[in-house]
Amino acid sequence: MIDSKDISVVVQGAIDLTETPKCLNSIRKQLPEAKIILSTWEGSNVEGLDYDVLLLNKDPGAFYVISSGGGKIYNNLNRQLHSTKEGLKRVDTKYALKVRSDIILDSNSFLNYYDKFPKRCDEYKLFKNRIIIHSVSTRFGIIPFHFSDWWFFGLTEDLKTYFMDTPFVNEPEYTTYFVDKKSPYGELKHRFASEQYFAYQCFSRNFADIKMRDGWDYNKETIKKSQLVFINNFIALDYAQSGIWFNKHMISKYENTIGSMYTDLWHHYKWLENYKKYCDKDYKLKPSLFMMDDDKLLKAINKIKYNCDILSNKKNKITKRFLALIFRLPYSLILFLVKFIIQIIRFFIKIIFL
Repeated sequence: MIDSKDISVVVQGAIDLTETPKCLNSIRKQLPEAKIILSTWEGSNVEGLDYDVLLLNKDPGAFYVISSGGGKIYNNLNRQLHSTKEGLKRVDTKYALKVRSDIILDSNSFLNYYDKFPKRCDEYKLFKNRIIIHSVSTRFGIIPFHFSDWWFFGLTEDLKTYFMDTPFVNEPEYTTYFVDKKSPYGELKHRFASEQYFAYQCFSRNFADIKMRDGWDYNKETIKKSQLVFINNFIALDYAQSGIWFNKHMISKYENTIGSMYTDLWHHYKWLENYKKYCDKDYKLKPSLFMMDDDKLLKAINKIKYNCDILSNKKNKITKRFLALIFRLPYSLILFLVKFIIQIIRFFIKIIFL
């Protein structure tokens, strides 16, 4: 296993007086000899916090997006990028772990996976070795290059390749890009999600055939490129493998439900399936009934969700909601059951012929 003395941890973002002490203490416990670089903002209260290097950066500001749940939501993309870049500049160890200032490490088990998958294909190979990230918030299909930005672990030079040449966005043009047209992000109107922006910027500047105008500008070819980029340059770990979670989103710890597996998100088993498919045909992957991926099953579940959304939205016409209740939702439920039964049959066939 990698020795913690060879790791620097960049803890970036605002100081939360409840969560940031937990974050820093968990890092010190799980990676006792690692250098902790706290990269935050001028004027922050850092009294009593456990760190080795403190960076009080000038706040580049954030652009107001919407109000939700009694509070205001801001696009913090430039803040995240600035505090991450400044932190990475101070890293002098072989490996780096970049985390938000409210991430918790329950273990250091993610280190066990760094050298576990040595095979790679030739397409879109950029990093010297793969970077490990969280599976939750990493999307598989219709939003390409949407790779989780909660935490990253890998070679310092690879993390620098990912972040350091990424430009800051111009505001308010970036955050209000979809203000007069339909947005792929619902109420949010930014040109790309922050996860997309970091990934797309990195790989488009290194591969000339990767091009997107905005979050709606994708097709099957772009989605396929996104999947190849991901499988060849990243490893997706669930909490069960990484021991890392995000208190703001409890699904990052309790992700083992059918909903999180089939809502266009990567999970570790899906990553393993694609690793075997594209990189290592001889990799021994045990069949798993509730982890097997079937695009048709995914589509059936998405149809159920779509019709439930129609029913729950009171702005829809009564006729549209009635059709969803009487015809479309029952049909999508039957379709799901058929596909699920087929999946069970496939599972037992694989068990028999292993």
